[in-house]
Amino acid sequence: MAIQKRTHVCNYCLTCSDPIPPDKDFCSEGCENDFYDDSHLAREEDEAMLEQEELYREEMKMKSGVL
Repeated sequence: MAIQKRTHVCNYCLTCSDPIPPDKDFCSEGCENDFYDDSHLAREEDEAMLEQEELYREEMKMKSGVL
């Protein structure tokens, strides 16, 4: 019976959950870039701000009786 090596969560890529080499943090450079790419967060914040502005404009129109 062969002894199996125990693995820990830190042995798996944070992006795709594939096993990673012990001397690395991610299985590939692409996964590392995806993990640290926060441009999608900036887009979501911009979209949320635009939506808030639109809701505010609609509210102001309703209060002024334009609608």
